[in-house]
Amino acid sequence: MRSSETPKRTKAAGARPLIDIATVAEWLGVGERHVRRLVSERRIPYVKWGHYVRFDSGKIDEWLRTNEIPPKRALGREFARGESHDRRPSLAPTLETAMDDEFEHAPKVGE
Repeated sequence: MRSSETPKRTKAAGARPLIDIATVAEWLGVGERHVRRLVSERRIPYVKWGHYVRFDSGKIDEWLRTNEIPPKRALGREFARGESHDRRPSLAPTLETAMDDEFEHAPKVGE
């Protein structure tokens, strides 16, 4: 292999092939510069092999799955109808009640 050529894929015995930056960029539909930025910010799993940066295709698949955002329809029918998707109870009545209770037990001025 000539020094100007870089291997596209390397494969260890019994392991998944490691892929290079250009292949990951093409796979994700972004530029190589963006992938390099993800690497420098440690936002994407990678393998440092000497001065080469390579990616395990299985780890990239897993990374994509963990960063996937579900569509709005998957949140339930009430979200599609425009109802609130926040199922947590409101804290406002609880805080009001707590403040009222606190003021009832507070000493009155002049007592």
